Amino acid sequence: AVVVIGQGVCKGMTYLHSMGIIHRDLKPGNLLMGAVPTQQGPQLVVKVADFGLARVQDGAKTMTGGIGTSQYTAPEVLRSERYDYKADVFSFGVIVWEIHARKIPYSDMNQMQIAVAVATQDH
Repeated sequence: AVVVIGQGVCKGMTYLHSMGIIHRDLKPGNLLMGAVPTQQGPQLVVKVADFGLARVQDGAKTMTGGIGTSQYTAPEVLRSERYDYKADVFSFGVIVWEIHARKIPYSDMNQMQIAVAVATQDH
């Protein structure tokens, strides 16, 4: 299931990024999963959802403005630095880590502590 989830998210991110769109809030709660019937039986399908915070890069290579959920937000976003589609790739990495570890990163911290930890640690 981890591979299927990863492939689904990567496929969605690849499409978005090819269109110049940065999701900016990629997290498990913004992934839709369901089964599609096939000749071999039901197949898990994963789709990226909730584009309320997504933005199109309007000719600029990078953008600014903090956004997203602290546990999944890239350090450069939390530091209010310029960022690009790689911020979504960081979020994807956190999702994969969470699936393997079976817990949310920094689960023992509040949102402010998480933001400080992510923004100041080497990743």
